[in-house]
Amino acid sequence: MTKLKKIILILIKFCIIFLFFISIYHFINLKILKNDIAPVCGYTILEVASGSMQPTIEVGDLIIINTKDKNYKKNDIITFYDEDNNLVTHRIISISKNTIITKGDYNNTNDKGITPDKIIGKYIFKISSMGKILKILKNPLVTAIVLIISFLFCVLTSTDTNIAVDSIEEQEFQKYLFKKKNNLISDKLEEKEIRKNSRKKRSNTKKRKKRAKRKRQSR
Repeated sequence: MTKLKKIILILIKFCIIFLFFISIYHFINLKILKNDIAPVCGYTILEVASGSMQPTIEVGDLIIINTKDKNYKKNDIITFYDEDNNLVTHRIISISKNTIITKGDYNNTNDKGITPDKIIGKYIFKISSMGKILKILKNPLVTAIVLIISFLFCVLTSTDTNIAVDSIEEQEFQKYLFKKKNNLISDKLEEKEIRKNSRKKRSNTKKRKKRAKRKRQSR
């Protein structure tokens, strides 16, 4: 049970620390550097703000985009910059030479053609109705709160762990002292018993010698 508790605490710490660094990273990229995306190891998270890809992707979903995959083909869902420099996530319906035509699953008309350099990345999967998370991560106040909670949690759990370890060590030490004390008592009792038996033997020997001496004198 103790090992399971330690594993759970480690996982919680890891999640909190990971969330903290992601919050800092997103804040720097989106608020300070004014970037549209904040990729991590070639992947980025975006919130869906329109229903043009319904029912495949709903408003408020979070989508994971692979910014490293440049192998685009028909029916792939991609995120790209449109002519107004807005981020759009639509499906490829045709590719001809250097022009890619896209269309939202819910839309009736095709988008204007784009070139590959306008593409941010390829859609991988979605996290349904989790768009609020991205908004929360963009908030600097939340970043500060996560930092404080992370620090306090790590300190408290580390302290609890140390107390638990100290308590276990103290218990083991007390057991050791108790065992040693019992062994000492046992040794003393054994020594006392040996001395008692030794005195009895000497006394019996003396008595036998006296009886033998009396018998010789009576003769």
